Amino acid sequence: MWSQDTLGSLQVVESNGYCTDTSSLAIRTNIGVNEFGLRNITLFPNPTQGKVSISADEPLGDIKVYAATGALITSKRTTETSLQFDFSTLSAGVYWITIGTERYRLVVMN
Repeated sequence: MWSQDTLGSLQVVESNGYCTDTSSLAIRTNIGVNEFGLRNITLFPNPTQGKVSISADEPLGDIKVYAATGALITSKRTTETSLQFDFSTLSAGVYWITIGTERYRLVVMN
């Protein structure tokens, strides 16, 4: 059996009917979204017939564009927070853009 007795700690009580053992531990409850690597990233327009703007609230880093088959189309490393890709020469279809560890679906309508 366990119970949370105060914010930030946890108390565990084990009992077999004859003996009782109590253990306490601290809990970190203030983990933020940024600690997991999630960023506020915008891809616009989607679907597209040409240029796509990609922007974020921090440097984009490694960007890779893949075809639906998994083939790497292009890649770029940047310290900028925004850039544009031109998809007007690609065939219509679904493409995947990875930015760091995050993946986004892009539809090209040419």
